[in-house]
Amino acid sequence: MNNVYSQFPTAKALWEGLATTYGSSKDPVQIYDLHQKANTQKQGQDTLEKFWNKLQAIWMAIDRKQPNPMKCSGDIVIFNKIKQEQRLYQFLIGIDEKFEAIRRDLLMQEKTPSVESAYAAVRREAARLQILKPTTSSRGDTSLGEVRIGLIARNRPQG
Repeated sequence: MNNVYSQFPTAKALWEGLATTYGSSKDPVQIYDLHQKANTQKQGQDTLEKFWNKLQAIWMAIDRKQPNPMKCSGDIVIFNKIKQEQRLYQFLIGIDEKFEAIRRDLLMQEKTPSVESAYAAVRREAARLQILKPTTSSRGDTSLGEVRIGLIARNRPQG
């Protein structure tokens, strides 16, 4: 088997060959497609972890094709903060509706959380929902309010 990569005379030539083959050129159509995927990605039937991994793969591809153009360190920080907020919103928009309460809590925080800390919070909530699933009695009652009303009615004096 002839390995084409071993035929490059220098490491620089090999790197240039790899960049040509697998390069992350600034193709506007590919960049548009990646942003569209990031903005429309939904958890759907995926686990939270699988959804998160899909988003991360898209974000990494965007970063390769559209690296931070800023030169000044202050501008780099601002650009990265804006990018983090966009990714936070993409993540929160894409998660299932059962996470509405934690989504609201994250959006209401005074300091906008990083997308990574938001994922960690949603993951904890997913674990909590899994562990503390509501149970049903043999009659199918799930409401504590119904039980309390029944107890009050039974303990009421007859008159």
